[in-house]
Amino acid sequence: MPIHTRQEGLEIRHALSHAIILRYSWRECIEYVKSKTGHDLSKTAFFKIKKRLKSEGRDWVFRLRDDHDEFLSEFRQLYEEMIAFQRELWDIAIANKQENPMVSVRAIDSLHRITLDLARVIDEAPYLAGRNSGNTSQYLSPPVKDISEIPV
Repeated sequence: MPIHTRQEGLEIRHALSHAIILRYSWRECIEYVKSKTGHDLSKTAFFKIKKRLKSEGRDWVFRLRDDHDEFLSEFRQLYEEMIAFQRELWDIAIANKQENPMVSVRAIDSLHRITLDLARVIDEAPYLAGRNSGNTSQYLSPPVKDISEIPV
């Protein structure tokens, strides 16, 4: 019988995932989950959930590798997200132009970076869309077995 409801479990996993991204130690992760969700997590539960998150991450990467439509859908979603950021930054830049020009300058700087990222995405899109048989491995760098293999 689960100790937490499904929703609580999802909240715990989300908080734990965020703590791991922040590179917290396992103890700090447990404290972070408690502060965000109000739920205690044992050391065993922490490592069990962390292992499951890694497995799901691996499965996601394999799905992207093997399913061309899934890959393109994720690619498109990232593009749309950059467009949304760009729109919001324009609103910030315009709204702060007179009263808070430094905020406007920072927003314009971020807009410039997003524009460069969008240009790269647009440049890569036709190449990615034309992949053969959904096998992305032909576009990935070969795996590095030894750190000395990494070109400097």
